Amino acid sequence: MDLSALSAPDTLKTIGLVLAATARFIGTATAEKVVQDAYDRLKQRLLAAFGKEEDVRNALHQIERKPDSPHPPAMLAEELQSTGAAKDQELLRLAQTLADLLKERGQLPPTLQFI
Repeated sequence: MDLSALSAPDTLKTIGLVLAATARFIGTATAEKVVQDAYDRLKQRLLAAFGKEEDVRNALHQIERKPDSPHPPAMLAEELQSTGAAKDQELLRLAQTLADLLKERGQLPPTLQFI
């Protein structure tokens, strides 16, 4: 998976979907600390760099509250659209790491396509 090869809207949608998949996985008995730590780092980066916007915080909260709903990841992507998040190299690196961890554990939705 190479997030940098995606368009900005697709990158942001993918980050939202990865966060939702992680929130769903963390709620299971098989979740591992390495995944939780990677999730926490990605979330901290999002909040530190873009969390000044209340809507970004709300979208993250909704992802954690309703990880199976398609709406919170889309809402997060929409809120991040004007922030430059899709070009934030640290954010992309953290999202890539988390997505790779989830992929290794079979936790990404089969419909989620990566380039």
